[in-house]
Amino acid sequence: MTSWTRDRTSRLLAGVVATLAVAALLLTGGGPAAVAASTPPGLAPGFHPESMSWVSGTDGFVLGRDTCGAATCTRVWRTTDAGATWSLAGRVPLPLAPSGEHGVTGLAMVDDTVGWAHTPDLERTGDGGRTWAASPLPGGDRQVVTLTTTPGATYLLTSHCEVGTGICDDTPLHLWRTTGPRSTTWRPVPVDVPADWHVSISSAGANTVVLAAPFTGPGTLTVLRDGASPVRRQAICPDPVGDSLLVAVAATAPRRFAMLCDGTVGMGSSDKTVLTTSDLGATFSYSPIPGRLGVGSQLAAAPTGGLVVSTVTANLVFARPPLRKTWVPTDTYLPGDLAVRQPTFTRGDTVWAVLGDAQYQDSLLIRSTDAGRTWSPAPMPPSATGSTHPATQPSRPSQPTTPSPRRVAQRDTTPVCDSAPSPGQFTCFALRRTDVATRTPGQLRALAAAPAGYGPADLRSAYGIPALAGTRGQRVYVVVAYDAPTAEADLSVYRSQFGLPACTTANGCFQKVNQQGRSTPLPAPSA
Repeated sequence: MTSWTRDRTSRLLAGVVATLAVAALLLTGGGPAAVAASTPPGLAPGFHPESMSWVSGTDGFVLGRDTCGAATCTRVWRTTDAGATWSLAGRVPLPLAPSGEHGVTGLAMVDDTVGWAHTPDLERTGDGGRTWAASPLPGGDRQVVTLTTTPGATYLLTSHCEVGTGICDDTPLHLWRTTGPRSTTWRPVPVDVPADWHVSISSAGANTVVLAAPFTGPGTLTVLRDGASPVRRQAICPDPVGDSLLVAVAATAPRRFAMLCDGTVGMGSSDKTVLTTSDLGATFSYSPIPGRLGVGSQLAAAPTGGLVVSTVTANLVFARPPLRKTWVPTDTYLPGDLAVRQPTFTRGDTVWAVLGDAQYQDSLLIRSTDAGRTWSPAPMPPSATGSTHPATQPSRPSQPTTPSPRRVAQRDTTPVCDSAPSPGQFTCFALRRTDVATRTPGQLRALAAAPAGYGPADLRSAYGIPALAGTRGQRVYVVVAYDAPTAEADLSVYRSQFGLPACTTANGCFQKVNQQGRSTPLPAPSA
């Protein structure tokens, strides 16, 4: 499994682009984006994915932004049939975290019961995502940089800097490993990571590969077997100019892994090369990606040999199918203003990815069944319901679809760029923050907790109402002295907040009558 160092690595790549381009272009770790995608055919609006975690070819989890009554919340959905249907696992009591603020952005499951929501804060579940609890960071550190799960343990990279302070000093980052797959006890891992380096971690079998690299120049590769017996090597990109950046690592077998390099990074462009090894990094084969369009961001590799590279400044995906030596660029069904994130091989040639970033814009799941050569919208979890629903299989458009950008209202922000992009241009997602106030994880947890007052179980108990399954056709009346014009809307908010099905006049569930039991005339509203 591969960790997704989206925040630090994307900020690093985006910083290069922003310096050269002056305007901010899809800065994944920068400020809130202002563009949202139209909902593709067959997908339920409301839930927007941020991070995926697959524990097998059929069993997966997705973390994202959802609607809870009148507010937004962070929910986890799961599938046990390769995404054909989704069921609600639970709710994480922290929001998706914009850059520099508390919350979570990643999901990493150890198996179908134990997992983590992370970066920059840390939450743990032991019941398949139904409930979550804050997990203290080891060593007194203050934020998670990245986290990855392996069959034998969880690896965690932490910083002692407060959330929102960036690289506060030269104190190195700390790498930790749990003492077992379900353990919450952390032990330090002997890997040196300077404060301004970024890290990518991936595992296969008992081996875990840790790539640590500076802004430019050589980095270090450390291969750990069950967290010990490190094999250390220097990691170098093929770079005649000397400005290449080691971006990501992806392991496919205990002795085989691949690395992604970006060289001569410019305005939405770079020289991208993937290095592959079958001897723990003693030797590498080079596989350059033709053309310079797009800055390489994330790398996925399959045991069959398939490779997929996504880019941070555009929606481009490059695929090298198994048993092929050439790369295929693809933009099938990829809207031009959304980035492809977290490509993940699940089984065979099937690849899942997140299109867009739910922290800042409406996002969705996409899927390829031919090792990344073509893509289509994937089945999505429905919104704000706790039942299992078959996901509608979307029809594939005959040509790439680019939705019209629309501004998303964001509190305490103003757009930096006012005009929509012309065809072929990158989209400016920059917003200017007008409020820098932050909340602690404890404050966020309190805000995300269930509202005060009586829930459905309280009301059923108080009035002696039998189980819901036996109440079909029965009514519960609430008697008030005057008319209540907003009663139906208020009930809708209450039922949505607690995950209950809609109860409206239209579906026959809600009815308002006078003291004679008739719908008219109704008394006047209370003055």
